[in-house]
Formats: sequence, C-alpha cells, structure tokens
Amino acid sequence: MSSTPLAYRIMNPVMTALLRSPGHGMLSRNIMVITFKGRVSGRTYSTPVSYFQIDSKVYCFTHAKWWRNMAEGAQVELLLRGQKLIGQAVAIAD
Repeated sequence: MSSTPLAYRIMNPVMTALLRSPGHGMLSRNIMVITFKGRVSGRTYSTPVSYFQIDSKVYCFTHAKWWRNMAEGAQVELLLRGQKLIGQAVAIAD
C-alpha cells in the first residue's frame, strides 16, 4: 500500500493531465509537472508541484519524500507553462 494520501493519488494524475493539455492556461501560472527518475528504482515519476521562478531558476517546495531523488544534481524535465525544459535539480533541505 502506498504511503501517499488518497487525495493525492486521485488529484495528481488529474492535475498532470490538465497541465499537459492545451487548456493548461490558469493552472500553469503556479503549478508545473516535474519528471525525474527514482534514485533506487530507476523508474520515471511525474508529479505536479507549485513553483516560482526568479530569472532562469525555478523553485518548488514539497513535504513529500520524492525530493530525495534530487540529490547529486539529478536531471529533471519540467513542463512549465506548456513548455518542456531539461535541467539539473539541486535539493535544498532545510
């Protein structure tokens, strides 16, 4: 059984589908999809997250455990305002 709350298991696929659709408009202002590989499993995961951008840097916050996959500068794909971007993640634990 997954430790992810039921609401997220239902809403995340819905939000991801909406953000990948041509009608992403209002959602894309502050929500993006981040895609990354699991550091242990090697599986590809995509999850919608809130973000903000300063110049060319994109920041997101989470209380979920997936951020641990960002260690050591993991490669990520962002779906940001309808555009796919490839980048290197840096996890900042505080």
